[in-house]
Amino acid sequence: MEILTPGEKIKLIRKKYKITQEQLTHGIMSRSMLSHIENNVYSLNKDFLILLVDRLNNLIPNESEKIKYSDIYISKDEQLKNFANDIIKNIKNIDINKIDEIHNLFSDTNNVYQKVRVYTTISTYLYNKRFDRTISRKLLEEILDLTIIHKFYSFSFLAILSLQRIYYKTDISLINNLYYKTEHIIKNFNNRMKGLLIYNFAVFWEEFNDINLAIKLHKKALEYNKKWYLFEWGYINLGTCYNKNKQPKEALTVFTEILSFTQSNVIKKQCYSNILVNAIALNEKTILKINIPKAEKIIEKLNIEDRHQGYYCLAKAYLYLEDRCSAMINFEKELNLGFNLRNPHFFVDKYTECILQLTKIYCLSELKKFKKLEKYFLDIPFEYLDKKFAFKMLEIFSKVYSKTELESLLYKLNKPS
Repeated sequence: MEILTPGEKIKLIRKKYKITQEQLTHGIMSRSMLSHIENNVYSLNKDFLILLVDRLNNLIPNESEKIKYSDIYISKDEQLKNFANDIIKNIKNIDINKIDEIHNLFSDTNNVYQKVRVYTTISTYLYNKRFDRTISRKLLEEILDLTIIHKFYSFSFLAILSLQRIYYKTDISLINNLYYKTEHIIKNFNNRMKGLLIYNFAVFWEEFNDINLAIKLHKKALEYNKKWYLFEWGYINLGTCYNKNKQPKEALTVFTEILSFTQSNVIKKQCYSNILVNAIALNEKTILKINIPKAEKIIEKLNIEDRHQGYYCLAKAYLYLEDRCSAMINFEKELNLGFNLRNPHFFVDKYTECILQLTKIYCLSELKKFKKLEKYFLDIPFEYLDKKFAFKMLEIFSKVYSKTELESLLYKLNKPS
């Protein structure tokens, strides 16, 4: 892939049809002048171009292969535009080994718009379809700097959005630098764009445990647009940040507010679960008694796989109200859903706590129920089984089980899956 001058094109066509310089130049110009044009010493003016194209067409035998003036005399910008359109149109067939060649081809052009179009298409395709972050990041960082300088803000938005994904859970200095650049140009975006970018930065800072900044950014993102598609999750993340920051009163307010506008039963379950947990933290028994029936009603409307953590929060609420029977029923319901492999790192603590809470409740009732606990215990995949928790459970079982039963449990626990 290369950009050819008119002289270079004439030379290629001449050699393809085995036309000599003397044949082409006779009566038009000297052979030496054509040689200088073909080697880019002289440029080709329009008058000579017309004469040379006419002569070439007279010497080309096949009528279907006749050439046009526009095939020869096309500006570098026009050729780059055609290359850009071809790359964008055929991006699925792009040769990864030619990325550097394409990059070099567009690197020297003054047509920044075409350059940005091509780089954006290639980087997005490589990241989304080929999962190649190295080349994508290199191109996107170049795009961002170019678009900021030349004020191509729609491309800046796409570059920032893509870089946010690539930088996710990586070096905090990269996020800092991107956030700094975004702050300087965000005024040029519409409210939906602003909301989306700020929301993503809030999620990043939450990941990096700067919860105060995350709260500030989530609030800012929600101010920009009340109808964008991440609006509800923006509120949920804000409430979750308040939970992490140990601000139960603020969290309770946020999750109660979400219930006033959400139509999703999954989100309602999440809100009621958080309301129960924060009401416990605030010692608000009245709030618990009001919201427990509402939470139960919503949870029963959900598909089985969407009920995780709902029963757990109900059980905690009942336990706080000293209704051990209802607490036991809900802890068991949570465990009967099975270990949540869709999000094991998030739910493993809740799952193991359900088991530990049941050991306390069962000790006050029937010891034979420990057989049920054994099943729950063995359902935890080995890679998610915390050693301290495992030793604690074995200690509890040793007080209840006979020697033979305990040996059987140990055998099952150590048996390869």
